[in-house]
Amino acid sequence: MNNLTHNTIEIVSKLRIVRAAELANLLGISQTSLWRWRKSGDFPQPIALGARMVGWKIIDVEAWLDANQLAA
Repeated sequence: MNNLTHNTIEIVSKLRIVRAAELANLLGISQTSLWRWRKSGDFPQPIALGARMVGWKIIDVEAWLDANQLAA
C-alpha cells in the first residue's frame, strides 16, 4: 500500500459516522451510559441521520477521548 492510499484510508476512517450501538461497543459502555454522557452536555452531540436516527463522527469522539484522557 503506498503512502497516498494509506493517508486516504486514514482520512476516510476519521470521517466515518457510527450509530449508538456500535459506539457504545467501541467505548466498552452500555447504550444507557452513552445517552447519559450525551445528556450531560460534555460528550459530543450526535448528528441527525434521519427523522429518528443519529450518529457520531468518529473524529469528534476521538477528540473528546483525547481531551478527557480516556482510552477506547
